[in-house]
This record gives sequence, C-alpha cells and structure tokens, in this order.
Amino acid sequence: MKLSIPQDPAKKAVALSRYSETSEIPMVVVSLVFLGAYTWQVVADPAGTEHLVTELVMFLTWAVFLADFIITMALTEKRKRWSLMNLVNFAVVVLPVFRTLRLLRVVSLLRVLNRATSLAFGQRIMSYVVSSSMLLTYTGALAVLDAERDADNANILNFGDALWWAFVTITTIGFGDRFPVTAEGRLIAVGLAVAGISLIGLVTVTMGTWVMATLQKIRTEELAEEESDDLQLELIKVRARGEELALELNRNIERESELEGILSGREASDVPSQP
Repeated sequence: MKLSIPQDPAKKAVALSRYSETSEIPMVVVSLVFLGAYTWQVVADPAGTEHLVTELVMFLTWAVFLADFIITMALTEKRKRWSLMNLVNFAVVVLPVFRTLRLLRVVSLLRVLNRATSLAFGQRIMSYVVSSSMLLTYTGALAVLDAERDADNANILNFGDALWWAFVTITTIGFGDRFPVTAEGRLIAVGLAVAGISLIGLVTVTMGTWVMATLQKIRTEELAEEESDDLQLELIKVRARGEELALELNRNIERESELEGILSGREASDVPSQP
C-alpha cells in the first residue's frame, strides 16, 4: 500500500488523525507481541535458536515502531514541537542504549481500553490508573531484571525479586532490601519512581475532584429539595388563603341575601292597604 503525504496542512491533519485511528490497534498488537517476546527472553533466558527467535521478533517489532514514528513525523506539521512532546518515543527508536524503554510502547494498549470502556469519567480515570500501575510494575520488573541479573554485586537476581522491587518502587515505599546497582537499572528506578509519584498525584486529584463533584451534587439536590419544599409550603398557604376568601365570599353572599330579604319585607309592610 502506497502512503501519500499531502502537502496541505489541513489535509495532513486529517491524514494524521485517520492514520492514528487505523494504526492504534495494530500497534497495540505489536506492543503485546514485543512484551511477550521480551518477557520470554528475560524470564526464561533462552539460548541458541530460541534466543535468536526472540531477538528477531523484538527487532521486527522495533522496525514497526520505527516505521510508525517516521510516518507520524511525516504527517505532523509542527515536527519540532511534536518531537519535544514525544521524547521517549524518539529515544526508543533512535538510541539503542534505551532498548528497555521500548516497553513503554505497550502503554498504548491502555488508551484503547480507556476509550472503549463505558464507565463514568471518574471510574474511567481510576481504571486507567490501576491498569497503568500494573503494567508499569510488570514492565519495570522485566527491565530491571534484564539490566541487573548479570551485574557484579547484584541483588535482583530473579523475576520475583524484580517484581517485589518494582512494586515497592512505584508505590514510593522503597524498603531498600532490593536495589539496582547498574546505571541502566538506576535509570529505570528513577523512571518508575516518577511514574509512581505521578500516578499517586493523579489518584489524589481525581479522588478530590470526585468528592467535590459528589458533594456539589448532593448540595444541589438538597437545595432543589428545599426549594421544592418552600414552593409546596407557599402553595399550601395560597390554597388556604383561597379557601378563607371563598368562605368569606360565601358569608358575604348569604349576608347580602339576608339583607335583601329584610329590605323586601320592610318595603312590603310600608305599602298602604286599599279600601
């Protein structure tokens, strides 16, 4: 399939939007394939043919990531600004030293799940945070084990240790019983800790916003109920006043009839009788 790059900025924006929509799910699949291959390589530590196969799969997925990056850059009008906003993606496809950062590509899966869910906004945010935490913990454990396992004086030697270290790091607990000793492992630790702090901040802000919105909704309902009660009370008073006026009107009508009867009787008695 030939990819044509339009020159008009508006057409570029439309093309970029269409490409992003059509490529999102395929990129998620590629990310999961990479995650599976990388998991097998780190946890099983294969040798021989199996090692070559996993390396080939990882290389092919990296090539797909690179193609996606190039196409997106070609369809982007403000490339410098976009590059600054996607420094991680740039480092992943350009700098081989950041090989483990390719694991961040699997986060694209969360965007699809988050968009597809029908939950309310607050629930969707919490679902996104929980999914992100689990994914970052898992990928962080893989990355640090890959970086630390063969290092001198390393204390993260198996996936269990790595998973425990990733959990206490992303939650900002940091017991210190497991820690990276390599530069790459410490870089991963910094990224995981920053991600954990960011997620905690997001949870705090989301929960605060949700609580304030809930309280505001409750207060609005209470005000509406109070206003309804006031209107009901006012209506009762108006109806009672109307009944009083109706009774007074009936009394006035009866009194008027009584006075007319008395006046008619007097007029009849004043008429002289004929001889």
